[in-house]
Amino acid sequence: MESKKKTKWPLYLTLVIAVYMLSMISWAIFSFTQKVDLVEKDYYQKGVAYSEQIDRIKSSQNLPEQPTVQIDKERDLLVLSFPASFDRNKVKGLIMFYRPSDSSLDWTTPLMFDANHQQVFPASKLVDGFWKIKLNWSDGIREFYHEQSLTVAREK
Repeated sequence: MESKKKTKWPLYLTLVIAVYMLSMISWAIFSFTQKVDLVEKDYYQKGVAYSEQIDRIKSSQNLPEQPTVQIDKERDLLVLSFPASFDRNKVKGLIMFYRPSDSSLDWTTPLMFDANHQQVFPASKLVDGFWKIKLNWSDGIREFYHEQSLTVAREK
């Protein structure tokens, strides 16, 4: 009697399809469980109002002196220096500390500079890494917007 040789290709094909399907299901589960941070939570509304933002940016760029943000390492402070041409009693605005890589670290505070046209913050509030400081203010007549990037790196 002759023995029939069984072909194994249907078994291999079934194994390949099963492994492919399991890997696709695993990839889909992995993708849906990842945290996704949009650049801004309300990006659509901000996009609609961007023409007003362009006017604020142009107003800020036309200033003779720009606001600056620096880290004073000796005193461990973050110092915002505001242009002296603004009356501190008329200026109203917000400062947003924006962390592109982790939105849970973002925070906002009112703009309230002192007689030296400075506002200070403890540098310990900022985690090491890249930050964008966004200033949005009004002098009662015009609105302004200034943005500055800042990298915080403490010595270890």
